[in-house]
This record gives sequence, structure tokens and C-alpha cells, in this order.
Amino acid sequence: MLTVVFDDYDLERPPFDIPAGMLIDLNVSTKLVTLKHLISLRQKDRRRDYQTIESENCVLLLFSDVDHLKDILSSPHLISFWHPENFYILREQGGSSVSLFEQERFCQWAFERLWRVRRVYKLLLFTGDKVIRYDPFDYNRLRARYRVGGRDCDWYCNKSNEEGGFLSIDRPNISEVSDFFDGERIDFKRYPLKISIFETSTISVKEGRYFGLDFKYLEEVCKKMNVTRSLIKSRDRFGWEENGTFFGTIGHLVYGFADVSFNQFFVKDYLTRQLEFTASITSDKLCVLIPKAPPLPDYLVIVKIFTGRAWLLVFAAHFVIAMIYTVLKIEKYRNMLEAVRKSGQAFFCCEYIPDSYFLEDRNGVVFNVVRETGERVSYEEDERMSDGNTRYIYQLMQPFKLGQPWFPERLLLICSLLLSLILNGIITSQLASSFSKRMYYEDINTLEQLEKSGITILTDAKDVISDAFTDVTSPLIKRLHERLEYANRSEVHRRLFEVRDAGYLHRIATLPLKYDEYQRKTLHVVKECPKDYIIANVMKKATLYG
Repeated sequence: MLTVVFDDYDLERPPFDIPAGMLIDLNVSTKLVTLKHLISLRQKDRRRDYQTIESENCVLLLFSDVDHLKDILSSPHLISFWHPENFYILREQGGSSVSLFEQERFCQWAFERLWRVRRVYKLLLFTGDKVIRYDPFDYNRLRARYRVGGRDCDWYCNKSNEEGGFLSIDRPNISEVSDFFDGERIDFKRYPLKISIFETSTISVKEGRYFGLDFKYLEEVCKKMNVTRSLIKSRDRFGWEENGTFFGTIGHLVYGFADVSFNQFFVKDYLTRQLEFTASITSDKLCVLIPKAPPLPDYLVIVKIFTGRAWLLVFAAHFVIAMIYTVLKIEKYRNMLEAVRKSGQAFFCCEYIPDSYFLEDRNGVVFNVVRETGERVSYEEDERMSDGNTRYIYQLMQPFKLGQPWFPERLLLICSLLLSLILNGIITSQLASSFSKRMYYEDINTLEQLEKSGITILTDAKDVISDAFTDVTSPLIKRLHERLEYANRSEVHRRLFEVRDAGYLHRIATLPLKYDEYQRKTLHVVKECPKDYIIANVMKKATLYG
């Protein structure tokens, strides 16, 4: 699309004639507007990033004379008219009022001004059978500003075309406007590249020098592009927006103090259209770091070697065994008393004392009565009797037959002994392991547990506050967002390692670069992370280095 802009402020001039021949040569569709119309659009919308001309278009400006063109270039009402992504063709309506040499000198001043202030360099001046083109990257001959007699040099200053190196004069023998410029410039001929930089886990500063993974990447890119890097330190690091004003690296890029930043940024909305991102570098999660749970005291180690459910299962198993044993004993005594009641004799020598008899009262209760003897049994006789009874009991246990009355009790006893043996081995091994390796209370691993803990969440990046916990459909996320607070790095370190009463929102991939091994042992990462991000570098919109 070619937008043809007419200079309609000179009312004494006749109506403009559309240069049909040039439009046919360029072979593009056209849209006709006037300068008055563009200025009126600007008055209707005063946003900082408002554009009266759409980006990535070709604009043909038909001006009345060189003096009026100078006013157009300096007009504050046409700031949004100039955009770095557009091609601008300047053509004087009618015949030229100045010589070619003066046109070249004017273009040298005007083009330099547009490049320095608006970063517009795709400029062409059609004059006669020649095209004056602008190349700002010939840095060996470039002078960013010219001063004569202590003042800024205007286009009337006397300097030759060869000194500046801005201009090249070519024959307009091509039909595509983009052919006047390099499609993808690789060599910027040592042109300055303004880079906003600050210290992070991937860029460290030591004795005024920068190190780290991202800085190594910065050096390689600058070497490949053949640019001269100009580092601009950002005190507010990533930056943020507050009351329409941008701070930090974001502010450097929005206001044109820097062209690019090689610090890794989250790909998200930074509340401005003046930024754009490079191709994605990687992806990462934003997680919450909290102090690790304290160690268990020694008196609780034996309780914590199993979970609550495991202990419940152990006690339930013993309770079931006790209940079964009780039922079996009751059933056995009931059968035995029934047999005694019917026969008047005892059948199990291992259960009853010899020379005893049973009495039954009128209510059916049976009493075991021991016969009184005339003399006291000596200790040796008791011992011999006990040994005999023991041998007799062992004999009764052989063989192990299902038909015996005591079989259920014996089977239950064997199973309970095996269970006790297994539990004893497990408890012994767990106790040995717990005393050789320190046990801790359970760490927080979910956002729900984090919310119930009441712990404060800190961050040292203000742009994250409005984006980390933003799920409006989740009441849990809303409550966590209310606990999110901004703190500088020293305050985060104090509360995370000394006071140990707060969490810290940080990228999980760069954690080993930020904290050493000893510090990481005192921290715990909540497994459920609130946000996933794509990581990329950020640069000014429509920059030439993108």
C-alpha cells in the first residue's frame, strides 16, 4: 500500500497533480490523504503509541518546497507520522526551487535528524532522474552531529557530501521501493548498538565487568552483527509501568534510550506497543521458594517413621487379632463347659489342674474346685510336675492337625507372630535410617497448602506482581495474589534465609545460578507452580536490529 500525502497548507498553490508515471513505475496500490487530515487525527487520539500512518507501508510525501518540508519534519503534530518500519519517498511538487547540491545538503541534515530522533532511515528523495538515498550505517565516515561555531549545524552549513557518508545517488532504474535498501542487513559497520543491561542470575557484575551466560550471548551477537556495543545500566532492572510512566529496561526501550536488552524477559503484555520480542529462547516456570521445613525432634522420630494411615493399619490389624483371639477363647470355654456339664469330667489336662472337680449351681454356673490334700507339695515336686506338663503339651501339639480343638488358636498365634516379626524388622530399619539421616516435617508442595500456611510471597520484579497470580476464576489464586509483595533483593535474602517467614517467586531454571549448594539445601521449591512462561529477549519496536 502506497499512502500519498499532500501538503495542503499552501492555499495559493494550484491543486496537486498525482505523479501517475512514478506510481506506475512503483507498481503499488495508493491511498490519498492530506497533512491537515493527519493532524486532525492526531488531535482525536493522544495516546503515546498512536500512529496516523499504518506501519510497514510506503508513504509518498508531496511537499510544496524545501522550506515547508523543513517545517513538516520539525512539526510536533506529525510525530506519529514517522515510523521506523515505513518507506518514505519525498518529492517536491513541480520543479525544484533549489539546486541539486543544496537538495543533497538539506537531505543530509533532514535524514540525519529523522534517524537520530525517530529512527527512520528508509528515506528517498526523488529529484529529476536521480534518487538520493540515506545510509546511516557507514560508521567509518559517520558523524552523528555537526557543530559549527558552537551551534548545531543546520542544512545551510557548508559541508561536502563525501564527509558525512550519509548519501548515495543512484539511478531510479528499479520498480520496487524495498530494492533501494538491504532486505536483511548483517554488517552494521561498527554502528553503536545501545543495550540496556542489569545484573541477574545469568548476568553477573564483578569489579565493573559483566560475566555470565547472557553476556556471552551478547558478545557473540554484537560480533556477528559488527556493531559497537554501548551498555546502559538499568537501576530498576526489568522495569514496570506506573501511572503511564515506564521504568527500568522497559522505560529505556519505550523512550528510545536503548535499542535492545539481552536480559531474558517473560513473553507477556508490558502495557505498551513500543516493545517486541525476539524468537523464543526457552520456556520456564515461575515457582515459589520457601524455607525448608524444620527437623523433627528426637522424641517424634519413632512416630513419624510411618504415616498416619500406616500406623492406623498396624493398630487395626492388632485389634482384629485380639478380637479373633477373644472370640475363639470364648467359644472354646463354652464348648468345654458344655462338655463338663454333660459328663462331669475334664478332657484337657493342659487347661485344668489334676484332682479337681466341677460344681454347678442352680443357675447353671460351673465352678472348678481343687481337692484339698493333707500335705504340702514340695518345690521339687512342682518343678517336676511343670516339666511333665510342658512335655505333655508339646506332645499334644504334634502333629498339627486341623481336627484338633486348639487349631484355630495356634494358627492365629502363628500369624500374629509372623506379623510382629515383619513389623519389628520394618520399625528397626526405619529407626536406623531416621537416626542416620535427619528427618524433617512435611514440606509444602501445593498452592492450597501454601495458602493455608499463611506465608507471605515476595518478588523483586514489579512487573510480575500484576501477572503471576491472575486467574480470576480461582479464589485460591486470588487469595495468593493478595499476599504477593514487592521487596528488594536484600530484603528477600533476609526474610528467606534469616527470618525464614516468607516465600520468594523465582524462575526454576536459573535457581542453581542464583544460590549456591548450601543455600539451596535450606530452601524448598513448591512443586505446583502458578505460571509458565516463554523466555525471549526484548527490543524496541521496529528496531533495525530485529
